[in-house]
Amino acid sequence: ATYFIARDKDLIINTAMRFVPPRARDQAWEFRNTVSVDLFGYIKGRFVMLLFSILITGAGLFLIGTRYWILLGIIIGIVDQVPVIGPGIIFTPWVALSVIAGDIDRAVYLTILYFVIFAFRNFAEPKIMGDSVGLHPLIMLLAIYGGAVFFGVMGLFIGPILAIIIRATTSSGLFKFPPYSEE
Repeated sequence: ATYFIARDKDLIINTAMRFVPPRARDQAWEFRNTVSVDLFGYIKGRFVMLLFSILITGAGLFLIGTRYWILLGIIIGIVDQVPVIGPGIIFTPWVALSVIAGDIDRAVYLTILYFVIFAFRNFAEPKIMGDSVGLHPLIMLLAIYGGAVFFGVMGLFIGPILAIIIRATTSSGLFKFPPYSEE
C-alpha cells in the first residue's frame, strides 16, 4: 500500500481535490503544504531529540568509564524516545544491581546521568520540537501533555500532530481562530 500511495501520490491528491469546492481549493493546497512541511519538521525534531539523547548518554557513560558506551548510548537514546518508558527502564535496574554489587560510586554516577537526561528532555523537547514545527514552545508543551491527558501514551504523538493540523487550518484560512479576527 505504501508503495502505491507513494507512486501515485499526485493522482490521489488530484482526485481528492475534486471533492473540495472550487472556492476553497487554494486554501486546501495551502493546508496540504503546511501540514506536509510541519510533519517533516516534527520528524526532524524527533530525530534531533534522538541524536541529543544518544550524545548525552554516550558522553556520560564514557565519563563514568562504562564498557560498550557507544552501543549503550544508542540503545538508551532510542529507548528515551519511547513515551512513558524512557531510559528509566534501563537505568533503574542498572542502579539497583550496582548497589547490590557494592559499586555505590557507579550507582551514584548512573543516577546523576539519568537525571541529566531527564532534565534535558523535559527542558529541551518543547523548544526543539516547537522550533522544528514552527510552533511556540509553550504551545508544543501543551500539545504534548494535553495529548497525554486526553489520549494516553499515544497522545504524546497525537497531541503535537493535532497541533500541527490546527495550525495548518488556521494559517491556510480554512478556519479563523479566534473566530472574529480580521486577519
